[in-house]
Amino acid sequence: MLQKGINIKGANILILGFTFKENCPDIRNTSVIKIYNELLEYGTRPAVYDPWVDPVLAKNKYGIELENPETLEKMRYDGIIIAVAHSCFLEFDLSKIRAIKSVVFDCKAIYNPSEIDARL
Repeated sequence: MLQKGINIKGANILILGFTFKENCPDIRNTSVIKIYNELLEYGTRPAVYDPWVDPVLAKNKYGIELENPETLEKMRYDGIIIAVAHSCFLEFDLSKIRAIKSVVFDCKAIYNPSEIDARL
């Protein structure tokens, strides 16, 4: 983000996926909460979207309010992290939710390299 001149403090960051593994609603033992908390420590505004997760369960267990599809269409994110390889994320048009200057990090290598900035 710094290399692209994006201010980290106050940046809107979207995490796609919150479950323990892809195409599964289980949030027990999810490591995505660590990413979320780390982003909070850096002063960003992290948001989480996961259509597999029960929003009430995420709120009760982790204190996180999940984004809904309508919100995603209205927001532009400075950073997007693909944290879980849900098959439904392959249908996402990232260009519709990316800010003009943004970074997409694909932890699961599900996107074409030309659509992202980095991957594991």
